[in-house]
Amino acid sequence: MEFYKAGTSLDEGEKFCCQFTKDLYWKNIESDKKNYIVINCEDLNQAKKLDDFLWENISDIFLPHKICNDLDSPDAPILISFPGLKHPCNKNTYLINLNPKLPSNFQDFKSSYQLVIEDGGEYQKIARESFKVCLEYGIKPNYIG
Repeated sequence: MEFYKAGTSLDEGEKFCCQFTKDLYWKNIESDKKNYIVINCEDLNQAKKLDDFLWENISDIFLPHKICNDLDSPDAPILISFPGLKHPCNKNTYLINLNPKLPSNFQDFKSSYQLVIEDGGEYQKIARESFKVCLEYGIKPNYIG
């Protein structure tokens, strides 16, 4: 489990998330088609915003992605999710958690990355609680600032 400083505002965090997704895709998914990346957002609105951002602002590589509940689109290795949606969760799936709350199944992924919005407020407080949850499970998370 790794915690990454993703900026000081939600906008910065969402942009960081897209760049992080691109880097993770390039390193781990492009060469191994059986792997997935799940980006866990707070809600549908954030998922749509991230979906748009990935289409419009990543120009140097094509990142095949979709929102998990979009049944009209073909399967994609990058799935944007939010609480309440089903998505792959196994040892072939990477989790990028933009939601400050850890999903209950965060240990079931190949690797989990918690993005931390250091806003000095609610997002940062919840991320600290997520860090404590990891410690309670006996996981010593890394923090990358």
